[in-house]
Amino acid sequence: MILTQTKKNVEISDDFEQQSFSIQADAASFNILSNKVYTHKVRAVIRELSCNAYDSHIEAGNSDPIKIHLPNTLEPWFAVKDFGIGLSHEDCMDLYTTYFKSTKRDSNDVTGCLGIGSKSFYCLVDSASITSVFKGEKRIYTAFKDENDLPQMVCLSSEETEEPNGLEISMSVENRISEFSEEAVKVYQHFDVVPHINNKNVVTSIEEAKNRYTIRHDDFCVSSGYGNMYAVMGHVGYLIPSEYNDTCFSGVVKFDMGEIDFEAGRETLSMTDRTKAAVEAKIDKMKSTVKDIIIDNIESKPTVWERACEANEYNSEARRLNISLSEYHLPEPSEQYECFRLASSYSKTVDRDFLKHTSSVINSQIFLKESRFVNRIRQYVKDTGSRVVLLTNEQITEMKIPLSVVQKLDTLPKIDRTSRSQQCTHKVFEFDHTQLCYEDRDNWSASEIDTNDTTTEFVYVEIKRWQPEEPSWYSVRYMRDVIKESVNVLGGDIKVYGLKTAFLKTKRFKDMNFIKLSDYLKREVGKKISGKVYTFKKSNNMATKLVSLVNKCYDPIFDQFKSYYDLSEKTSNLIAKLGLTVEEDATCDSLYEEIYTKYPMLSFVDSWEMDTSSNSSTIVDYINERFETNE
Repeated sequence: MILTQTKKNVEISDDFEQQSFSIQADAASFNILSNKVYTHKVRAVIRELSCNAYDSHIEAGNSDPIKIHLPNTLEPWFAVKDFGIGLSHEDCMDLYTTYFKSTKRDSNDVTGCLGIGSKSFYCLVDSASITSVFKGEKRIYTAFKDENDLPQMVCLSSEETEEPNGLEISMSVENRISEFSEEAVKVYQHFDVVPHINNKNVVTSIEEAKNRYTIRHDDFCVSSGYGNMYAVMGHVGYLIPSEYNDTCFSGVVKFDMGEIDFEAGRETLSMTDRTKAAVEAKIDKMKSTVKDIIIDNIESKPTVWERACEANEYNSEARRLNISLSEYHLPEPSEQYECFRLASSYSKTVDRDFLKHTSSVINSQIFLKESRFVNRIRQYVKDTGSRVVLLTNEQITEMKIPLSVVQKLDTLPKIDRTSRSQQCTHKVFEFDHTQLCYEDRDNWSASEIDTNDTTTEFVYVEIKRWQPEEPSWYSVRYMRDVIKESVNVLGGDIKVYGLKTAFLKTKRFKDMNFIKLSDYLKREVGKKISGKVYTFKKSNNMATKLVSLVNKCYDPIFDQFKSYYDLSEKTSNLIAKLGLTVEEDATCDSLYEEIYTKYPMLSFVDSWEMDTSSNSSTIVDYINERFETNE
């Protein structure tokens, strides 16, 4: 990048003694240049080395992505590889040992210019490996700090090769795995061409960061959420100070190479008069363009209704830019319309209003007005929190609302009006198996059943002083655990009633269709498992970790293992508790062993090492690469 420099004419009127300034090359000087200029050191290393690699592709006319290796548990190094112009031996020895030496100050096609970014790795590590392929010659170098903390460069080997020109820089960065993943997203979200990265989760996060913007233009990308604005120049994002961003948008504004100034570490803008003017001009132009985009998008819609809907989508942006979109609201009707809504977000009180303004109609459910259904409407608003608008045919026409969005009130759910006077009820106690209360009686809630109902099957336990009387249920806690395990196997829910001993002796009890909880569970669970239980006798900790990889791994064996392991988890203990006699099936153990045979590196990984997202991602990459290779 061409640096902006102002030439000065200086004249000395007399023959004074004069001496030029110089820099003393010692450990302290090199430490300042390679370390102290960077605040976010990991981000700096990723950014500086990647920008240099990208520059090399531009100079070589190569549009392919550069290649990035992020550290992981099994491969704890960071590497940047390009397939650009490469460096000759003389250039390598010169550029990597000379601060402020740059070959890029005569072109605005590339990002580099200061001559310190190539040495940025010294802010993290004391040594790095550099491999250069240039015109059929492959050389490997080591850049390191000697015993006096002074940077040195050594060529370790040289050989002929048929590999294309390019450069690779790698360094060991143990214990910084998650930091590199997080900082890579912050750096590469500003790259036009995202590099090939060995971590799929990082790639996904970069794509999400790029896709979060709601308004896109050649010169900027913004979203309405509150956040920061960045000035992007040459794949580097510089935070724009809040005093220069009065839009409250978050996003990026793009600048041409050399248009703004930055500090030596490329982490912040240098707010010179030139940079201030450029930033203010871009922000002003962005605001004007966003307004035009919003209006153009609204105006492009063919109907009043569609324009109102589109304007509603831009409400947040319009407020921040002080744009009035009221002209795109629906026309007001000649008579007031009815609106039902909750009095507040935390209240179940339903307000009934009569309105003429139409600004909120777009966000409401619209129904054709009828003389009935008021109770249904109120109940629906309570249950869903929706705003309901009632319009006559005349109002629908006046407001230019398409009939396709107008609903009929008879489609609303009916209110249950079962007459209790027709029932003959008995007081029972319904068991809550979703929680365990300190007081036994709090696990039960009073309820009623219709004793005239002789067809519905009721599941019950005999209770005394709020504890189950049947010997198979040791306590309320034990009964709750068994019910929860059974629900996990059967799906749905199990409604269990507690009955007092006196009721069990009545004719009404005998005439009704009651079944003991223990008998019900044995019958239903037995039908579900069909007399077979899938056992698992290997490491449950590791099995749980393998199951967590299912949606990320290509090999279908992981899906198979999860299916059988889930069945084993659900049924093994439950079978024993219910006293069911079943046949054991070892398919789950066999699949577990097969996975370890196909992917032997897993035997070197403990279950606790898979708890971090970076380690898990490394293992997934290993499994998928091996699966694709074998396929």
